Amino acid sequence: MLTEIDYLSLEFICLNMRKIDRDEIYNTRENDNPLQLAYEAHYTFRNKGRGRIAWHNGKPCAVVALTESWPGHWEISMFGTDDLPKAGIEMIRWIRNEISDIFKISAGRRLQCHSREGHPEAHKMILALGGKPDGPWKEAYGKDGSRYQLYVWLRGVNDQFMDAGYVRADKVA
Repeated sequence: MLTEIDYLSLEFICLNMRKIDRDEIYNTRENDNPLQLAYEAHYTFRNKGRGRIAWHNGKPCAVVALTESWPGHWEISMFGTDDLPKAGIEMIRWIRNEISDIFKISAGRRLQCHSREGHPEAHKMILALGGKPDGPWKEAYGKDGSRYQLYVWLRGVNDQFMDAGYVRADKVA
């Protein structure tokens, strides 16, 4: 089940985040405070984009969001607890619908995300969603010197949901 983003659910996810996501996220932030991350994510996701909370067994297990950094330029975020994989299919469906909307309706030109080396699950999902590496790995990008890859979707290049005639499930009559 996916619901609108709310602060308490984000706080729960941030306080119980799986290690691989903590390593990826906090390695590119000035602090490792889960409450500050929840606060900032809530503000950003609710005011500069769109997102959903995924649930498993009555508890929030992940968040997925798309935020507009500036007109036409979007960022994708996803992180969660150890139960994140149990909500993966629902989140992927939601992301596909939203990617289509960003390029078709919201005049998006670029969607991107950074992912840390050593997070093969994230890289596999990004590639399955059509993201393409944007240049070589970013060396010494993380606080600990780790490498990150920038993945990108560009309007007219790899916005396959538009090109394939993808139609939002909630827009079908």
